[in-house]
Amino acid sequence: MASALDRVEISFDRDFWIDVEVPANVIANNWSTEYQSRLSRFVDSQTVVRKELEPYWRRFNPDSEDLPGKKSKMLTAISNHDLELAQNLYSIHHFGKNRASEFIDHYFNQLETDAGAANLLEYYNDFSDKSRRFGKLLIVDMLDRPKFRDILVLDFCKGKMPDANSTSDNILSDPIEELDTDAILDQLGADSREYDHWHSFEYKSDKYIAIKRHIRDRVERQVDENQDVAEADLVVLRFNDKRLMVYAPTASIANRAVTGVNSAAEDEEGESQVTYEPEGETAGSDHFSDFRAKVEQIQNEDDDVELTEIGLRQSPLAGSPKVEIKGNSSILPALNQLKQADLDLLDDPENVRYLKIEYDERPYSVYLNRPERDGEKLWALRYSSSTPTDEERAAFEQFIEEMLGIIPTYKHS
Repeated sequence: MASALDRVEISFDRDFWIDVEVPANVIANNWSTEYQSRLSRFVDSQTVVRKELEPYWRRFNPDSEDLPGKKSKMLTAISNHDLELAQNLYSIHHFGKNRASEFIDHYFNQLETDAGAANLLEYYNDFSDKSRRFGKLLIVDMLDRPKFRDILVLDFCKGKMPDANSTSDNILSDPIEELDTDAILDQLGADSREYDHWHSFEYKSDKYIAIKRHIRDRVERQVDENQDVAEADLVVLRFNDKRLMVYAPTASIANRAVTGVNSAAEDEEGESQVTYEPEGETAGSDHFSDFRAKVEQIQNEDDDVELTEIGLRQSPLAGSPKVEIKGNSSILPALNQLKQADLDLLDDPENVRYLKIEYDERPYSVYLNRPERDGEKLWALRYSSSTPTDEERAAFEQFIEEMLGIIPTYKHS
């Protein structure tokens, strides 16, 4: 066992951890005052079993037949032998918090052969149980640490509505290899921010290109101000057959990324090999000049229809905060009351991210998107609901077309 573990690298690489949004400098600089106790509490919880600490403990106890009786004693021994081993344990825990298990399981399941080659199969088999989330991350860290970048990107996209959806009649056989990412970065750099091609990979036949917005100032503040690193500012391009989905901080950035992809796919003669266009029906930039009237029409159309929620990217309140208003029934009276107080949340459709509509006893979320074509910002609608039938979808799409003037595109989960 000793020789096997000696061949597996375990290191507290601050640069790597910061790259995947773990505040490594904060952890190191505040270890004795804060993070050591955090790790102790985590290890003492039922989430962790002794077996998950054993690969670290065995590095300096290779010949011991028995493990210490308590996890706390194992952790103390690890910390006393090499403080950075303990700090790496905490970094793995920090990274894994709130990450989707499906992605952790996916990359763990790919490592059985590697675990056997490294004589770690005993641990691999023990950690295969569904509840051994931390142990799975330990194995990924020991055998294929760069896959944490894949997990971060996939988790970033999970459950989010793409900020731009486009389709192309032609497809690239391998966007990762064929696209000139510098052309995409040139388009994104229009707001004077720095962008870098951060990571590319394939997951279940979809190709991902992840671009990171410049956040050096946040990373440097970890040293000077002990500030936890904020969530990554990522722009993720996801290619699925003829579809291109872009996840970004804003729809404007996502649309620039689509433009960048079209220019990045140009051949030597300047002809684009693919042309991604906004997916679904679109309307002109002035389509929602009477947005409030259209929304009120939804509410007034039928007793079985209610506007029950609205989400705003920004509001007319001081500081322009994001706002969500939810109700068990119609919120239109509340919106009208706010309007009388000179706080009309329906005045500017640019600020509205989504509407939730109760239609025929089923809730639907309708998202307002601003795709671009030839430099013009258009309007498009997407919607989601939990497992509607084809008949329910068709009826709702017809209703929204009649009320808002655009056929919405269904968001598949």
